[in-house]
Amino acid sequence: MKGFAFPGSRRLAVVVMAAPILAGCTPGSVNILSGIRPSESPSITWGVEKVFILEGTGTCQSVTVDWGDGVVQQNFVPVMGRRIELETSALETRYLRHTYTGWGGGKTITVVGNGCEGTVRARFQAVRARSALAGTRALRPAQQASARRRRACRP
Repeated sequence: MKGFAFPGSRRLAVVVMAAPILAGCTPGSVNILSGIRPSESPSITWGVEKVFILEGTGTCQSVTVDWGDGVVQQNFVPVMGRRIELETSALETRYLRHTYTGWGGGKTITVVGNGCEGTVRARFQAVRARSALAGTRALRPAQQASARRRRACRP
C-alpha cells in the first residue's frame, strides 16, 4: 500500500483553508486597537492642544473619539485618505489631537475602533493653565490704578 488518502480529502482541505479568507480574515493579520496614551506628560491643560497616541496591531479604517468634554468625533481619521496604522513608523496616522475648554477635573477619553477590534479608555485630569504672573494675586483694573497711585505717592 503506497499511500493512504480519504476520497475527496483534497477538496476538504481546500474548503477548510478557504473558509477564513472568505469570511474576511487574512491569516496572520489582526487589527486590534489596544490603548491610548498621551504623547508627553499625562497632564491636560485647558486651552493647550494635547496629542494622544493610539496603540495596537494592524490598522483601523477610522475611530470614534469621545473626548469626555461633550465633543465626539465620529469616523475620525488623523490623516485624510489614510488608514490608522497602529504598528508602523507612520506615527502621524495614529496621533489624536484635542484642546480642552470648559470645566476642569477628570476627563475620560473613549476611542472605538472602526475596521478594527477594540474600545479603549483613558482617564486624565484637566487643569487651568498657570498665568505668567503665577504666585501673584490678580488685580482688577480699579485695584491696579489704586496700587499705582500708592506707589507714586511714596517718597
